[in-house]
Amino acid sequence: TWEARTNRCVDIAMSPPSGSEEASLNVIRVLVVEDNQMNQKLLSNMLTGIGVVVTTADNGEEGVAMFSKMSTILDLILMDIGMPVMDGVEATHAIRRLPEGSRIPIIALTAHNTKTDRDKAFEAGMTDYIVKPYSRAVLQDKVGHYVRQYRLRRNSSSASLL
Repeated sequence: TWEARTNRCVDIAMSPPSGSEEASLNVIRVLVVEDNQMNQKLLSNMLTGIGVVVTTADNGEEGVAMFSKMSTILDLILMDIGMPVMDGVEATHAIRRLPEGSRIPIIALTAHNTKTDRDKAFEAGMTDYIVKPYSRAVLQDKVGHYVRQYRLRRNSSSASLL
């Protein structure tokens, strides 16, 4: 089950005391959709090291299913492009078609750095693009940037409904 594959870690500097409602709102939750187990482990380690809760999926089909179950608590998706079963482009199209999938930031992860590859990712609805291998700093900067933007938009939408 997806619950068993979630790596729980809370950034002390970012979160209020545990047990508070505010604490759970400040935890960053990222879905990593990556077929390569070594890459999954590397990403999980980099992200949990900065206080992010990481859930992994082995392919795009699994990623879409996990997103459907977790959409209300996720802040960002890191999506490999080349995967079996369903690739990252197809998975992004599927997520974007879901009502709750239109605004979630999806960052492409790929070893291919051609204009055609980037164009395919952006046409599918990906928010940004990171080329492998990447540094911890690049990953942190992109995750931080898009999570802040997403939360601001989500909070302003919630406020306008009141």
